[in-house]
Amino acid sequence: MIKKRPPYFARHTFSTVLKYSGASTEYIQETLVYSDVKTTESYLDSFGKDAKREFAHRLSSFKNEEMAKEGFIE
Repeated sequence: MIKKRPPYFARHTFSTVLKYSGASTEYIQETLVYSDVKTTESYLDSFGKDAKREFAHRLSSFKNEEMAKEGFIE
């Protein structure tokens, strides 16, 4: 089943890939057609929080799986 994503999902993904590929904020601003760099910075700041949350979840899941393999938890 293919999940439908809202239109901003593509912009978010595109911006994230650019950011983590080392693109400058100014370049991302230009590609998103934002007139103010502050808007772009605000938009990109949320990505860091999302990434931290995702990696924390992955780490917790991995830790739990490893502990279960060792028989420390069920």
